[in-house]
Amino acid sequence: QNINHKNALIKVIEEGKKLAKEELNKFLDNRKAKANYIFLLKALAKNKCSWGIIKNEFIRKGKKISDRQLLLYIRELVDYGFIEKERNEYKILDPLYIRAIEE
Repeated sequence: QNINHKNALIKVIEEGKKLAKEELNKFLDNRKAKANYIFLLKALAKNKCSWGIIKNEFIRKGKKISDRQLLLYIRELVDYGFIEKERNEYKILDPLYIRAIEE
């Protein structure tokens, strides 16, 4: 019975990850700067980060981004419920989004 429970849990997680990925893709499909959103989300999938750390990640990878642009990306991700601000750091809310982003 333990095996059945484990298999059911794996199936639920996989289905949830699939739905999270679909939701993210719907959000990203309407964005001109899709690659920047993905880059930002991948940075947050590793760890929660402050605005400054996120900005430095873009710079470190040679990606030019203005403060205004980065703030817009972050605000949209917060408004759509993908990330939240906790103290001075941003984090991805749902672990299934993290799994979908890491894939």
